Amino acid sequence: MDLWSSKSMEGFLGVSCSAVTCDYEPFTAFLSLREMPKNHTAAAIFAEYESTIEDWEINKKVIRCVTDNARNMIAALRVKLPTFVDETEKAQEEEELIEIEIEAGIDVPNYLLIPEFAELIAEADSNDLESNASESEDHFVLDLDLESLLNDNTEKCNETGYNVTAAYHARCLPHHVQLAIKDGLLVIEKVAKGALNLLGKIVGGIRRSVVDTKTLMDCVGFKIPMLNQTRWSSQYGVIKGSLEAMDKDPNIQSKLNSCAVHGSLTAIQIKSLRELVIILGPFNIATDAFQKEHEMIGLVILFYLDLVNKCSLHPQLNPDARSINSCKTVAEALQKSLTTMF
Repeated sequence: MDLWSSKSMEGFLGVSCSAVTCDYEPFTAFLSLREMPKNHTAAAIFAEYESTIEDWEINKKVIRCVTDNARNMIAALRVKLPTFVDETEKAQEEEELIEIEIEAGIDVPNYLLIPEFAELIAEADSNDLESNASESEDHFVLDLDLESLLNDNTEKCNETGYNVTAAYHARCLPHHVQLAIKDGLLVIEKVAKGALNLLGKIVGGIRRSVVDTKTLMDCVGFKIPMLNQTRWSSQYGVIKGSLEAMDKDPNIQSKLNSCAVHGSLTAIQIKSLRELVIILGPFNIATDAFQKEHEMIGLVILFYLDLVNKCSLHPQLNPDARSINSCKTVAEALQKSLTTMF
């Protein structure tokens, strides 16, 4: 589930579904795209979500909802769902039933007495329990076979045929990567920050100029990608494309009117941009992998370990560490954010 805005700033909520058929064949379906002209509050998002689920009659089949990390999305999925079991309330109801059954003289299964057993252990002195276990009737539960109790309890939990142990709400993996990069760029050094700002002005000038666009195509044979504020990888594309253009024609800056207006990148600034490409390259690969139609959850740990290593400043872990000088704080912040996000 995701919120989108059109170029004319019309708001929409899109919902897609990944599932399996009765024969366990995986498929993906697009469920709805609904206009949301009013404020995108948590309540409004949840109302549209419920409506979509009801329209498709899958309210008892949804096991997880994936969104980005926006606050309104997180708040929307914190609302108690009609098909979601509150384990706390369930436990309280079970305890009440136990008391009623005991008062009525009904035999209660051993596994339901585990809470009482734990409470007794917590309140009693361990030495007294050891010495009096065989003498006092109050401690009769100590003779229970814990292994069989746990097995019985597991069978009780599995009466429905399955256990849902993960959270109902999961957050989008590519968005985790994007947030980690945002944290890294917040602490970017002065040289690299100045290089990024200047490069943005140069590329923006090229995109707005027919003459500069033709000059670029004539000299290097390709256009530099456009910057998209909502996609970090577009900024990576701008940096990488610009560096490739400079590698193909080292004099390209002197031929562009945009550089004459805004200034040209210095050798130090270009070096700092190359360091950013080295650091952010693996993140771009991870983003593309996670955004594929059938991404594998088994890739997450592998990519996480690889990204943490690629952000390391230790040469033994990262062969490119020696090339990172002006972007060390970025690498350290990325590594810290990855640990937090994942």
